[in-house]
Amino acid sequence: YTVSQELFQARFMKHMVNFNEKMEKLSIRDAYVEIIYEVLNDLSELKNMGGSPEMAVRKIAGDWLKALSCVIPHTAEHFWKLYGFEGLVSNSKIGHYELNSEEKGLIEQWEYCKGIMADIRSIEKVTHIDGKEVEIVLADHIIREDTEKIIKNNFNVKRKEIIQAVKKMQNKITMGIDERKALERYAGVIEKLMNMQIDYREYREGDKKLPLPGRPVINLKGERNGNN
Repeated sequence: YTVSQELFQARFMKHMVNFNEKMEKLSIRDAYVEIIYEVLNDLSELKNMGGSPEMAVRKIAGDWLKALSCVIPHTAEHFWKLYGFEGLVSNSKIGHYELNSEEKGLIEQWEYCKGIMADIRSIEKVTHIDGKEVEIVLADHIIREDTEKIIKNNFNVKRKEIIQAVKKMQNKITMGIDERKALERYAGVIEKLMNMQIDYREYREGDKKLPLPGRPVINLKGERNGNN
């Protein structure tokens, strides 16, 4: 069961939470956009990540069919039987769903990695470099501690050069993400999607650029293309 499958499962659970909340508010159209189109988008992304949509659907089939049975009742009943569930889906109740901490972490870490991929694409576009390898430099524990102090208006920090950087980027800083864990989990997926080698490490004294929490330094390596 791959990390891409685990991510899909967590995102589906989030969609079910949102679906129930929207149905309770009688936002029926929004609820079914959530449970149909958003789930289909996730399945498409799962396939791109190298996961198995068929396996993923099998894992969520019961809950998904319960949600879909109001809008496609005959089709839902057909697949309910096909997947081996007992009775009728129309007689089955939709349960109460909550995201656990592991599922929240999977989703938050993937959103962080998607931001990194977007940054890499932007750097490629601006520099005209056809990226083959990327080095991601993460904030170390000193930078994280100093950043937290500055956000709280405490400027008694170990690295004075960080003060202006934090003030400038404060709205883009993310303190709650374990960046190393996110990259440990998803580096292989990023490599597959972007067709480049991903390396990551923490900041070292002497590095030219200073990363901030949630805003790593991205060093792209490759050849310049002929479009500049």
